[in-house]
Amino acid sequence: MIQQNRAGFEPLVLVVPGEQTYRRVASLRQAAEALLIAWPSDDGEEYMDAVKTCFDAMQGKLTAVEARAAFVRAAVEAGLPIIAMVASAGEIDSRGPERRFRR
Repeated sequence: MIQQNRAGFEPLVLVVPGEQTYRRVASLRQAAEALLIAWPSDDGEEYMDAVKTCFDAMQGKLTAVEARAAFVRAAVEAGLPIIAMVASAGEIDSRGPERRFRR
């Protein structure tokens, strides 16, 4: 069973230098997409671990927290800045955690 939900994956923003853009990552699926599509290099040890960890978490073998930690280590290895996102009281509403952050 593939899990793409956001439970346990605290949102972050990845700064992609080549594109000069900010990429919001708030789920296992988005983390895997960022690793496979937006990453500047696919040969680092932490990068390889992050890809495996994300897919293992999507299959329920590991937690989203473990996948996020691996993602952050890979970003550090690649020299990609990360911005942590924190919800303010006004951003939290009754629609659930997936609606906390505006796109």
